Amino acid sequence: MTIKAQVCPQCGSAIHFKRGQTEVVCDSCGTTVVKSSAPRGASLAKEVAEEELLQEINAREARLYRDGRQATAKILTAQTTNIIRNNLDGKGVLMSFTVEVLPKDEAPFNAETKAMIGLIAIDKYQPGPGLDVS
Repeated sequence: MTIKAQVCPQCGSAIHFKRGQTEVVCDSCGTTVVKSSAPRGASLAKEVAEEELLQEINAREARLYRDGRQATAKILTAQTTNIIRNNLDGKGVLMSFTVEVLPKDEAPFNAETKAMIGLIAIDKYQPGPGLDVS
């Protein structure tokens, strides 16, 4: 009998825990998912904190689009988090990046940022490629 379902943090597929089972391997991507033992209140607090983080990121992106200067950046590190949300393009995962920003007519500098990336586009956001930033 299945008693609990969660979403795989890697691919977003449904994960089903059987009674007494504490970890399960995702059928879709092979990720081992551990069942959270945190009480519901802690889970709710985590969801609220994640939502506040995403709202902060969205507000920052709006400011940068409005006031920022265009530049190119090279991805130095890219890491997915366990924050997955549905968005207009399907499921997205919050990713953390370290980038080398290469502004025109200025010295390059490193920066850290986070962004929601569609699960189908994760492969495009790996170390190495350049991308436009503001």
